Amino acid sequence: MDIIVSGKNLQLTEALKDSVESHLSNMRVSYPKLNKAEVVLSHGHGKYKVEIVLHGNKINIDAHAETDDMYKSIADAVDRLDRQLEKKLETFHHNHKGEHLGDIERRHEEEVLENIDEY
Repeated sequence: MDIIVSGKNLQLTEALKDSVESHLSNMRVSYPKLNKAEVVLSHGHGKYKVEIVLHGNKINIDAHAETDDMYKSIADAVDRLDRQLEKKLETFHHNHKGEHLGDIERRHEEEVLENIDEY
């Protein structure tokens, strides 16, 4: 996964880049279909803000975090991304259970027969 880190109104240090890359490296392993991560680190009004956008195969997710500490903002944004990815994958697996059409039709026929027997 390509990770693009940019800074706005702050000096972008190697430590900040390493922190972002280490946090996102876990996602790289867990979600191999992710292709690119765009990260914008900014400072304004006494707060540190992190914006992360993930791009992948049929998936685009973004997360924002704003705290008094840049490293905490990075961790919070990555946690939000992780929750969003888990939720997206749960709904995907729930909607695509891998059932064959014949199994679905058979189950539907059984439900119809049960409803008829009740009347």
